[in-house]
Amino acid sequence: MNAAPRFRALADLIEATRSYWDWSPFGATDCPWASRAPELYGRVQALSDADAEHLMGDDDALLRWLAGAGLTEAAGLAEQIRVPVLADVHSPAKAETDPRAWAGIPGRKQAQIRAFLQALPPRNGVALEWCAGKGHLIRVVSRTTQRPGIGLELQPDLVVTGQALADAQGVAVSLQPCDVLRDEQRIRQTLSQTETALALHACGELHRSLVRQVIAQRVPEVVLAPCCYHLHGGGEYVPLSRAGAAACLRLSRDQLRHAVRQTRTAPPRVRRQQHALNIWRLAFDAWVREALGIDHYTALPPRPLSVLQDGFEAFCQWGARHHGLALPAMQDGAHWLDAGRKR
Repeated sequence: MNAAPRFRALADLIEATRSYWDWSPFGATDCPWASRAPELYGRVQALSDADAEHLMGDDDALLRWLAGAGLTEAAGLAEQIRVPVLADVHSPAKAETDPRAWAGIPGRKQAQIRAFLQALPPRNGVALEWCAGKGHLIRVVSRTTQRPGIGLELQPDLVVTGQALADAQGVAVSLQPCDVLRDEQRIRQTLSQTETALALHACGELHRSLVRQVIAQRVPEVVLAPCCYHLHGGGEYVPLSRAGAAACLRLSRDQLRHAVRQTRTAPPRVRRQQHALNIWRLAFDAWVREALGIDHYTALPPRPLSVLQDGFEAFCQWGARHHGLALPAMQDGAHWLDAGRKR
């Protein structure tokens, strides 16, 4: 499959629609494209919370809705972003049916590992898992395909736990402590004996380093599911491919963060809590703007969802302390929460 034409078309589309997505709803009190696309803006404003959540969890439905609301660029985009199904060039690994193989592996992780198994061509050489954690992926792969496995993981406690799981199941897997961003000699030695490199949700610079290393060490095969693209070395994103380098698209860390902002895999209760916390952040910002007479967004660092238990006013007091702000006592929390909802 030649991915270059698809890549160029998507890069051009992202650049052409930059004015719609390249801004922060948290940092702005007005929508910058509202006057240019009034029909689209009106339909967005008319969405209920339930409708918005539904669209955020269904890309095809969202694109149909956007096209119907006047964003012509959305028409046909569903086909462009759909991950292509490659023609079968091998017989996938057999499914692992022994329940003991899945002991201690959460359900969603199980589904991801099963998908990996279906993508693995038949090989007999060493399989390596990059940033292995407890080695769930390499353990199941090794058990299912009868291949020797190696897992590299930074945290020693995960290495110990994962090795115990592999040993208990009699699986030929060696989990090893390794900082994949710094242990150059260990990485070269390990990759020199590797036939297939695997990585499931290796974040940012971790998956980028894997790509560079497998090329440098001429590893025959890599099966990779990257994530957290914004967690790279810093500054503007530098594509690894020649096609990426040749594209006109330039992306900062904050812009790349858009790719991982969906919460479609989170349970409904967690999505509701995250939505409530976002309202609190916007309400806090509205309160600070009014109290101090400023016109810029007051950002707050990440907080666990458990802070919802303390109440909105406690959250605002924490935010004020974090920034060292001398603010008057909040008189009407409900008013500011309503302002946050409207934002």
